[in-house]
Amino acid sequence: NHKTKTKMPKRTNVNYWLKFIISQCSGRTTLKKSKLQKHYFRVRKKKGWKIARKSTGRMMLSIIWHILHEKIPYQES
Repeated sequence: NHKTKTKMPKRTNVNYWLKFIISQCSGRTTLKKSKLQKHYFRVRKKKGWKIARKSTGRMMLSIIWHILHEKIPYQES
């Protein structure tokens, strides 16, 4: 049985610096008690730390987008 390997096309519309920075920031959310910390640990328990970092990063980007789009300060709820 030979496994066939498929090559995925290279993504050109990815900002790798932003991806790196958000990944680093999402890892730091574990230090301070917050909604993001709670989300990180909930996902980490089920899927592992890598997926938890990605998920928390995406959540952070969503929050940042809403802050910039609606022009309101962030408030932890």
